[in-house]
Amino acid sequence: MIKEVRTKKNMDFKCIIFFAFLLSISIKTKAQDRPEFLPEDINLSTLNVKCFCKPGVLNKSRSRGLDLSFGHLLGEILEEEEGFPFQDQPSELKNVQDIKASLKIPVLNKEGLKLLVGYFFKSEKYNFDIINSDYETILNRLDNQFLKSTGLELLLSKSIDEKFYASFRYRRLSNGDFSGLMSFDEKYAIDNATLIFGIKKNEQEEWGIGLNYSSGFRNSALLPFLIYNKTFNDKWGLESAFPAVVLARYNISSEAILLGGVKFQSRSYAFETNDFFDYNMNHSELRFSVTLEKQIKDWMWFDITVGFQKNFSTDFEFPNDDTQNFQVELSDSPYFKVGFFLSPPDRFLK
Repeated sequence: MIKEVRTKKNMDFKCIIFFAFLLSISIKTKAQDRPEFLPEDINLSTLNVKCFCKPGVLNKSRSRGLDLSFGHLLGEILEEEEGFPFQDQPSELKNVQDIKASLKIPVLNKEGLKLLVGYFFKSEKYNFDIINSDYETILNRLDNQFLKSTGLELLLSKSIDEKFYASFRYRRLSNGDFSGLMSFDEKYAIDNATLIFGIKKNEQEEWGIGLNYSSGFRNSALLPFLIYNKTFNDKWGLESAFPAVVLARYNISSEAILLGGVKFQSRSYAFETNDFFDYNMNHSELRFSVTLEKQIKDWMWFDITVGFQKNFSTDFEFPNDDTQNFQVELSDSPYFKVGFFLSPPDRFLK
């Protein structure tokens, strides 16, 4: 009896060994591709290493190192602003052309810490068809004049842990009718600082709160904003910085991205008239647009934008005598832009 029990136990043990052997052969036969991560890859000494989140969500629009673009706003009419009636027929703009260029260079690129420095340039050129007698001196000075917004910037991004990060940007701008690529005259100077605290829930969703401070020749302002970025699936996503930018994203492929939505933008310039009187020109607008970002090859991309601009009032301020201030309204008009930019390939970022 005892011998039978031992024999049975030996048979059971041999069966277990036999089936384990067959299972191992089956695994080796079927596993033609080695998984990227196996238990033997575990290094116990690295289990307590701190992980850092990376700002941005999966499939987001492209980051840009070098960015060049040309924009064209079609003809507009300077209309009467309430309380500022024209004595003559309205002035008419043939177009407004803008040229943009920016360059960002990484100075520090460590895990969880990024530091970049950059230079940016933008010019707006107003071309008039008709200039009436109302504010003729100012508009003649503005006609065919390049109004520039240029400057230097510093960008710092710090990942606190696997969920939280902070970003800071400082810009020193020169806005006006100066010559050259940049001016250090305080008459044109604007200081701008932006601070963001972000929370990355996962690779598909992040949100954050921010503060933007600006101080310059016109005024000083501190404005809060909210960031929310969401990737819903392989195709659709949302990129926003309320209340200034809300864009829906459609990923056509890894090489083409479609963005559509609305942006609020504004800018102030300091310039002189022919009589050497200083004026500040301030304009703001909403731009509804659709943009296609398309990869050409590796780092090279181009983008094309078509849209419609809803203009708010354009103000002309005379710092030394506010009785000389006046306002006009520009009629709404279509807009398009073409550009070229460099963006690191996905494989380079991994």
